[in-house]
Amino acid sequence: MLSKLLKYTSKGLYCPQADLFIDPSGKTEKAVITHAHSDHARRGSKYYLAHPVTAALMKHRLGSSINVQELEYNKKLTVNGIKNFASSCRTCTRFCSNST
Repeated sequence: MLSKLLKYTSKGLYCPQADLFIDPSGKTEKAVITHAHSDHARRGSKYYLAHPVTAALMKHRLGSSINVQELEYNKKLTVNGIKNFASSCRTCTRFCSNST
């Protein structure tokens, strides 16, 4: 599953179908942040997706002007046709579940 849905890159885990990075190591267009530790939540991405508690901590650490969409655990979201895109730090590899 990982090879079809997620790719390891120099910036971290990348989901090509959703066109986003999970906990990127540098600046990206779109970033899913699993938790607010500094090695996961970093400055520089244009858009962020995170749990509301993580989002609040990110705004405190990175500044209130960051563009972050909040998503509760176990809630579903469709991203670029990827269904069941879930925000859960326990299931990183399930962020990009199947598109059927």
